Amino acid sequence: MTSGDDNKIMLINAETKTVERSGKVAGPKEGYKDKKSTASSMGVYTADLQSRSISHSKKHNHIAHSNNFGEIIIRDFDDFEKVICVQKQP
Repeated sequence: MTSGDDNKIMLINAETKTVERSGKVAGPKEGYKDKKSTASSMGVYTADLQSRSISHSKKHNHIAHSNNFGEIIIRDFDDFEKVICVQKQP
């Protein structure tokens, strides 16, 4: 799995080096356009559409990733578009 500043989450097959599935980091949200992030990035997307980390839980069948505002987004592993919850403060 990988994510980055390009608004993408991707599951990559290491053997074939192909993308098996992909999803978006986040969708448009009100108020993010004017907010500033202190994370360093040369990306063209706003901070809510850039990801810094991603992890997979086999136990819960979820993935967790963060955006450049520090929010942690929990998603269903089988459907990257299905958001389980958003944690704004750890």
